[in-house]
Amino acid sequence: MDIEFSFWVPAALILCLATTGYYLLKGKPHKGEEGYRVYSSARYFAGVLAIVTCLQAFVFQLYVIPSASMEPTLKDGDYIAVEKYSYRWVVPIINKEIASFSDPSRGEVIVFKFPNDPSKSYIKRVIGLPGETVTISGGIVSIDGTAIPTTRRDSLRVMEEEWESLNIEVAGDHRYQVRHSGSINRLTMELSMPMNTNGSWTVPEGSYFVLGDNRENSIDSRFIGMIPKANIIGRVADGVMSWPKKTSLPSFSRLTSIKPVSAKGDS
Repeated sequence: MDIEFSFWVPAALILCLATTGYYLLKGKPHKGEEGYRVYSSARYFAGVLAIVTCLQAFVFQLYVIPSASMEPTLKDGDYIAVEKYSYRWVVPIINKEIASFSDPSRGEVIVFKFPNDPSKSYIKRVIGLPGETVTISGGIVSIDGTAIPTTRRDSLRVMEEEWESLNIEVAGDHRYQVRHSGSINRLTMELSMPMNTNGSWTVPEGSYFVLGDNRENSIDSRFIGMIPKANIIGRVADGVMSWPKKTSLPSFSRLTSIKPVSAKGDS
């Protein structure tokens, strides 16, 4: 996941502050004098960007989705807002927690720092909670031996040598669509999940097991391990805006919400 706004907003703030400081040291220009327009604009935008930076640090942070790992819920090019206050408050830069509010719930979509490289941010869905054992067999996810309710879709979309199907899972209070895909052969079509992603994992205390909704195209806890709560940035807010091509205006046709889909799973 690319982090665009978290870098450019502070960078623009620093530029505006430097410009304002330059003119103050040089001698504050008055209206009508040379440099006044640049000085006044830099001072104005410094104030605006300071507010945005504070909101980004403690309230909301914007991200852009660069991959298909969460399809069909979130698509490549979608812009999302992450609630920084959903679980805890952390002081930026020094990464010190100053307040804790709640814990992630099963089914929530979260953004977290990649355990092996904190400079990277990933987005996945919480499946396993601390102390639980998550098992995946034949495409069915179970928690402590109890299968997550799953409605299998009969329809398959076959393109050349690939197949694809959508299932409905219900985890906690969340009902969502899951995509399965793979090469065409009788075994994978029956199991709806390649064998190499089957297995069992026990979630340690203070950590979470996460999965992407695009199960065969997601790097998640099956491969990178459990996600410590300290690595979680926040919960994804409902609003989603699509902007797949930067050369065109953003599209609001997918301005939707990350909410439970219908039981039929047609949406």
